[in-house]
Amino acid sequence: MKKFLLLGLVAVFVAGFAIVSYAGIDNTFEVAIVTVDGKVQVDEQGNGTWITAVPGMRLKTGAGIKTDRASMAEIVYDAEGLNIVNIDEKTRVIVKKGSINLEDGSVLVNFYNLASGSEFVVKTPTAACGIRGSGMGVDFINDMTVVRAFEDSVYVRGLDANGNEVGIEVIIPEGWKSAVESGQAPEPPEELSVNELKVWDAWVRVITGETTEEETEDQDEEDEEDEEDEELDNKDLEEGKTISPSS
Repeated sequence: MKKFLLLGLVAVFVAGFAIVSYAGIDNTFEVAIVTVDGKVQVDEQGNGTWITAVPGMRLKTGAGIKTDRASMAEIVYDAEGLNIVNIDEKTRVIVKKGSINLEDGSVLVNFYNLASGSEFVVKTPTAACGIRGSGMGVDFINDMTVVRAFEDSVYVRGLDANGNEVGIEVIIPEGWKSAVESGQAPEPPEELSVNELKVWDAWVRVITGETTEEETEDQDEEDEEDEEDEELDNKDLEEGKTISPSS
């Protein structure tokens, strides 16, 4: 297993703490911010006072993080930097002990440093999505939760408007996704699309140091150009069709 490229940064940010936990960077702080891109703010005390986020910040349980358009942040839940959450643009979360509340937007979660039998949970207003190692993606947009199992299985429970669990826990297998509405059990799983898998693979390559964000962005642009060229080719073929006159 490769250690994340962020490991060196994390070592600096949490230096001086000898204890390494499976959820929480030390005995006082739950997470450390290791990456900030664009406009990102934090509410350190959870009291509605927002300040600009910078790499190196350590946050306690109850702190809020929000990202603006074309912005993102990454946080780690352990001192080794192996339990990482990517907070996408236009996303708002609250840090919890061994979990995170996703109030709006999207997150990617990749955890390799969980103790056997433990679980990391992303909780939205309509679902509780847990992993016991490896990775998932969770969106909460327009009152709908969509959970994607990228590596290993994801364990999902529906929630009602009061946060009570609905029905039984459902297992989403690797390579599949499910949507969850308020008060409902997860919908039957569907396979992940090629583009969804590409987003995950690109992020993992960045955090493991196999590629850079700039290279990933260049590849995304190439993929978009290829798709546009294919659409134009198909349009040309359609317009080029002729109908032979009847005899």
